[in-house]
Amino acid sequence: MATPLPIRANAVVPRDEVRGEKLPAFSIELNTSGTTCLLGSDHATLTAYLRTMAGIDAICGGELLLFGESLQRIGQLQWQQLRRQLGYVAHNAPLLSVLNGMENLVLPALYHKTMNRRDAEEAARQLLAALHCQADLNVLPAYLTPLERTQLAIARAAILDPAVLFLDEPYHELDVHEHADLNDFLRLWAQEHALVISTANLRFARQQADRIIFAGAQKILYFDSWEAFVRSGDSAVTDHLQRYRDTYHL
Repeated sequence: MATPLPIRANAVVPRDEVRGEKLPAFSIELNTSGTTCLLGSDHATLTAYLRTMAGIDAICGGELLLFGESLQRIGQLQWQQLRRQLGYVAHNAPLLSVLNGMENLVLPALYHKTMNRRDAEEAARQLLAALHCQADLNVLPAYLTPLERTQLAIARAAILDPAVLFLDEPYHELDVHEHADLNDFLRLWAQEHALVISTANLRFARQQADRIIFAGAQKILYFDSWEAFVRSGDSAVTDHLQRYRDTYHL
């Protein structure tokens, strides 16, 4: 029997939980590796699609399959087991403020009992090395730089080795020159896992996206490459490209 795809959405209708609005339906089959970029002018809309795709928010219509299991029909225990395979890093890269860097990193592995402490700490250090992170793991998150907090949040989500890693605009607090510290890790990650990222970083999308989903005000557009995205005649896409052309030297 073939291994089920991590995510399969059939005409799924998300809801913008902040504004209480239903959004245009989307369909997608997510492979076991590669990078999918969610682009669009409204960040709240992108977050809603990302959270829906990750199975965090309830859907308003259609069918969402996680590893072949319908989200609407699975029980709480099965859902918790599936969630270990879906890493999610929110927009503000949340870390527990009362725990130092290392305790934040090993928490998922210790909570889910997938590793003992020694192995979890070693896995955490390996992830940070891959992220080129030089953070002091003995201090609280408040004493870390935005880049270090983002790196730790990604490492914390990756420590369970999820099949899919969802990132909600990880670049938003970073200077452009700091992006490379994340890009190398994400490129390597996507070779063996699925990566879904909502972002305004069009340079990343140009360099690494295997697929682009553009969320406009009234519709969803799908592109199988950056070149196809740039060639789109849709006015919303053209405006979006123009908005960020100078920032990312497109």
